[in-house]
Amino acid sequence: KGNTMQFDNVDRGTVEQMVRAFYTRALEDKMIGPTFKKKLGDDINSLKWYEHLKTLDKFWYTMMTGEHGYRGHPFPPHMFITPLTRKMFERWLELFKDTVDVYFIPEIADAFYTKAEEFAEEFMENLSVDDEDEW
Repeated sequence: KGNTMQFDNVDRGTVEQMVRAFYTRALEDKMIGPTFKKKLGDDINSLKWYEHLKTLDKFWYTMMTGEHGYRGHPFPPHMFITPLTRKMFERWLELFKDTVDVYFIPEIADAFYTKAEEFAEEFMENLSVDDEDEW
């Protein structure tokens, strides 16, 4: 994997490639895949997924560039997905990190990952995800 040229810029095209690669992996993942399949189906080329991915492209593009594009709130769509656990968020972050590391040079990959971590924390707070391991 190390021989692919990493992107040194964030534009709609590079974000799109990363988002697709990430969700393709997420869908195949044993831990978090089933949640996505339940919500969006197991065919990443379906219309439902297409719309979700388009939203995510805009979301990440806006997050990374500050340019407008994404309108809406990321939390409500996730409120009724149950159960979401801290382990699932950690797995999501792990896959996300692996993917941005492959697609982007380190400083851009790190910026993506920092945003993702902030979001994961915020999501867990907003969705009152339980730390089931603390007991």
